[in-house]
Amino acid sequence: MAWNNSKEHLFAVRHVFFSSKGRKFDKISDLFGKRIVLITGFDYPELNQYIKSGRIKVIRVSDHEAAIAAIEKGRGVAFPEMDLRLKYHLSQQEKDIRNFEYNKITDVLSPYNIHLAYSRNFPKEILLDFDKKIKEIRENGTIQNIIKDYVNSGFEVY
Repeated sequence: MAWNNSKEHLFAVRHVFFSSKGRKFDKISDLFGKRIVLITGFDYPELNQYIKSGRIKVIRVSDHEAAIAAIEKGRGVAFPEMDLRLKYHLSQQEKDIRNFEYNKITDVLSPYNIHLAYSRNFPKEILLDFDKKIKEIRENGTIQNIIKDYVNSGFEVY
């Protein structure tokens, strides 16, 4: 299916390898021989080669709550997730984010922009108007404020 994406992005997301306080990972090889937590149904193609080769082991859980609990209990050393979504779930569970590490291993899971996707038949003139408005609300901080309300934390859009 051909997507008709907005030209302007809403915001950028980045992935972190969420872990317990004191567990630091700077590169993918730091996870070799260890077990990471993944949610069933969420796949990270960038990690597949390491998982299939057995260099990284996996425990699958049902949802974000279970993934966070698995990290807290030491069932896995890291949980790869978008920092925005992770901070939302930590806020919902009333967890103190200072008890955890947010390891950036960008050579494996690079940041990317989030765009709106429209149907192929979406009117071009409306799409152009939307792009102007998206750029305006991104630049004036409206999107940043919406996201801060969403995660109820100090999340910064970049």
